[in-house]
Formats: sequence, C-alpha cells, structure tokens
Amino acid sequence: MFSIFLIILTVAMIIQGIKKHVLRIPDKNPEIALKELEKQEWFIVLCHDPEKKGVIEGLKKDGPLSNADSITRLIRNEGAREGFIRYIEEKST
Repeated sequence: MFSIFLIILTVAMIIQGIKKHVLRIPDKNPEIALKELEKQEWFIVLCHDPEKKGVIEGLKKDGPLSNADSITRLIRNEGAREGFIRYIEEKST
C-alpha cells in the first residue's frame, strides 16, 4: 500500500517537473497589462514628473514593467505598489 503511494507521488512530481521545465507556458502579453497599468491614477500621477518618467521608461524596456506578472502584481497588491513608487522616487533623485 505504501509503495503504491510512493509511486503515485513520484509520478505526480515527474509530471509537475515536466510542466514546469519542459512545457514552459509563454508569459502573458506585457503590453496588455501595461495598458491596464497606465489607466491607474497613481501611475498617471507618477508619470507626470519627467525624471520619474525616464526611470519608468527604462523599466519598461528591461525591468519589472517588461513582465506581465510583475505589472499585474503592481496593480493588485498595494504593498508592491508602494515599494515600486518608493523605488522610482529614489532612482529619480
């Protein structure tokens, strides 16, 4: 009985590994998430400052704003949003 459980557990782990490492599902489209972010009031206010806008443009090319999951996290998670705003303010000064 215990050996059957171990076999099932091993097969489940192998399937999970294949899903994670072999069948890499492509990321969501960051452009769609970015359009949703650009509608957020806090992001609009942040982009009005030219120095901050330059930092944000850099992050769109190679940073958290180039990843759809990171953008979604900024929209939904207030803590991530506050950390992002603080980071932008530090980089722009």
